[in-house]
Amino acid sequence: MMMPLDGKFEHVSLNSLVGSNAFVTGAARGTGRACAEALVAMGANVVAVDIIEMEAIAGAQILQVNVADEAAVNEVIKRGIDGKPFQIIVNNAAYYRRTIFEKHSTEVWNNTLAVNVNGPFYIMRAAAQALIAAKLPGAFINMSSIAGTHAHKNCAGYCASKAAILGLTRATALDLAPYDITVNAICPGTVDTEMIKQVAEGLTIELDTDIEGAWAYLHNKIPLGRLQTPAEVAASVCFLASNGARSITGTHITIDGGETAG
Repeated sequence: MMMPLDGKFEHVSLNSLVGSNAFVTGAARGTGRACAEALVAMGANVVAVDIIEMEAIAGAQILQVNVADEAAVNEVIKRGIDGKPFQIIVNNAAYYRRTIFEKHSTEVWNNTLAVNVNGPFYIMRAAAQALIAAKLPGAFINMSSIAGTHAHKNCAGYCASKAAILGLTRATALDLAPYDITVNAICPGTVDTEMIKQVAEGLTIELDTDIEGAWAYLHNKIPLGRLQTPAEVAASVCFLASNGARSITGTHITIDGGETAG
């Protein structure tokens, strides 16, 4: 179970999530599902949510929730699990549309910010209120992207939202530090998910190539020469949620195979 560290540091177990309540968004598939499964394996009590219906996740509760719905978010976070607050928050849900900037619709812009920025804000605010009232520590992990640190063509809304998450992460880390609540972000690169399939399809038009050419382009710009996996991202989420990361806050971990190193 996540506990405050008392300064008498001798050993910190990374397998320290037993008994902690975790809330994971965008958990129907890909990285979100991998995070939910990994947290269950680490002993956490997990509530996994998505806006779409999802298949069961062994050991987790599943709920259909729109993270952009403030009232719905407040209700589920306030409920917690058996009356105990969520100590681990994984804000993974994302809205992604690739579009040429001059043709970028207001609807897509608003939907992108609603899910990618407003949702994490609603969730962290509600979770922080519950943890502060219960005098419990917490670990909030926000899924940003290398698109939040490095610009990508035809992704203005998505890039803006992921950069905003980094700013939100740093600011809330300062605000919540007095309550022993850490806030960090993860910046995945080209992860093998449904979203990357959309990227590859878009690249066929932008690069005037076929789908094999698009995948070759994506692989070639990664020094390790391969896509990242949802499980690799989930492993970092578990680390940031563990007692081994209790002094890490207000920063981000980049998982991109070296793509942004240069």
